[in-house]
Amino acid sequence: AMSQLGEADDVLSFGFERMTVTPRYGRRRIKVATDGEVVWMRAPLEFSVKVGAMTMLVPATPPQEDPA
Repeated sequence: AMSQLGEADDVLSFGFERMTVTPRYGRRRIKVATDGEVVWMRAPLEFSVKVGAMTMLVPATPPQEDPA
């Protein structure tokens, strides 16, 4: 979705290490979509970045094309 939303004029993007989302008007539950599933979660929502959580492996050299 970000590949399409990232260019939109009305979408804000910002980096963070930790963020707390508190709904307006004292609501205690927030409807949240995760991986296509919609669930109700209790507020406030706490988000944080886990440093080093995703290890990426890349080849040391680019793969050679097969001569055909």
